[in-house]
Amino acid sequence: MSLMAMIEPTLMKRRAQDALDDAILRLDAWWLVLIAAILVFGVAFLAALALWCFFKAGGRRFTGNWQWGKSGVSVWVECV
Repeated sequence: MSLMAMIEPTLMKRRAQDALDDAILRLDAWWLVLIAAILVFGVAFLAALALWCFFKAGGRRFTGNWQWGKSGVSVWVECV
């Protein structure tokens, strides 16, 4: 058996494993992007509410409440 015949299956196995690892990494990273986008949207939304409360509604304070229950998610916002 030649040396090339012994190296070739190992090389092919390594290439296949590397390709599979790259594909898994690409498929597993999408949820990180989604969570980051949702987090940025939430922070921007709350900042916009606070600015609206301060400049347009005449309030001095912005209060909010976050509740998580069995019936779902509720957000309560108030200008005081």
